[in-house]
Order: sequence, then C-alpha cells, then structure tokens
Amino acid sequence: MSENTTTPEAAEFDLLDWIDSGTTARWEHPIYNNPALASVMEDLKRQYDEATRADENAPAGEESMGETSRVNHLLREMERVVEQWEASKAVWRGHALAQELIDEITEKHPLPEARPEPQRHQYSSEEAYAAAYEKWLPHRDAVAKKIAVAMDERNYRFIVASVDEVVTPKGSVTGVSLEQVRRIAVRPHGKKQLTALVQKISQATNGDVEVVAPKGLPTS
Repeated sequence: MSENTTTPEAAEFDLLDWIDSGTTARWEHPIYNNPALASVMEDLKRQYDEATRADENAPAGEESMGETSRVNHLLREMERVVEQWEASKAVWRGHALAQELIDEITEKHPLPEARPEPQRHQYSSEEAYAAAYEKWLPHRDAVAKKIAVAMDERNYRFIVASVDEVVTPKGSVTGVSLEQVRRIAVRPHGKKQLTALVQKISQATNGDVEVVAPKGLPTS
C-alpha cells in the first residue's frame, strides 16, 4: 500500500494563483537626440591624431609646446562633445505587452492582400506573360506601400501601449502619445530609433527572460 506523501503545504498550493502572481518583463533603451555630434567627434579625433603624431615625431628635446597645447585642447573638446552627447540622451522604459492587446492592435490595422504574381505557365506566349507582369508591377508596389503603412501604424501603437516613462537630464514624462511617436518617425534616424524600441518590446514580450547571477554569487 502506497503512502500519501503530500504535505499540507503542497495540498494548499493553487497553480492559478501562482500563474496570476507572475510579473511583467520590462525593457529599457537609450535614444540620443544629437547625432550631429558624431561628425564633430570624428573631426576632433582626426585633428587629435595629427597633433599627436606631430608631437611624437618631433626630435628629442624639441617637442613642440604648441602641439602639446593643441593636443590638450582637443582632449578637452572631445570631453565636451561626450558631455553634450550624454546630455541629449533619453532613457525609454516600458513593459511587455499582453497578447490580447497585440491582437487587438493587429486586427485594427490589417495587411492588404496582394494579387498573385503572374506565372509564365498561365500564358500562351512570352509576350502575353510579359504584358501581364508589367500590368501587375504597379499593384505590387502599391500593396507594398500599404503594408509598410499598416506595419508602421501597428508599431507606433505598440510603442504607445508599452512605454511607461522617458527620462532625460532635463526632465521626465510618463508615457508617450501617438502624436509624439509620429513626430519621431518623420525625423532623420527616427524610423531606426522606433524600430529599436519595437525590438525591445518584442524581446520583453516574446523572448526568454531570466535573472543571471553575477559570477561568485552563491546560488541554490
């Protein structure tokens, strides 16, 4: 006769309670708002390399005080650029999205259906196939544009639904609006920045999430 080894604690365990107690994964991503500084830094680095080589190649005992002074000046200028770069940073933070919300947004912005591409075997001659293909091309291009618009609309709304706060050196805001996301989209580099946010949301929503203990930290 088998012995019942179920403990009172185990008997009281409710799997639904455990499921409902789960937390939501979070994400964080920095966006820098002064990309013009990249070219400034590249120019300063070039000048710094030139000044450093000139100083190093000077005959022993004849190092140029002017070049040394210029090297120090360029170092200070590069430090200033780094400070400006960090001052332009906004840290975007948000949470994973529930599948129900993702489905709702997706259904409201469906992708258009495209007519099938003409196939050679459907036509009696090469000329007829070529004519049908040429006629189909504008349709393909129009559908591709509509798909891009629909995907953008989905992604913009995923961002609005996911973002909790945006933190900058000048202040912080809670959440973002669709208008604000659209404003980013039309700026240079804006689409790339928004794509990075969508990737963070997707990773938090669908990716594997685990807590990795630092090396040397005792674990059970």
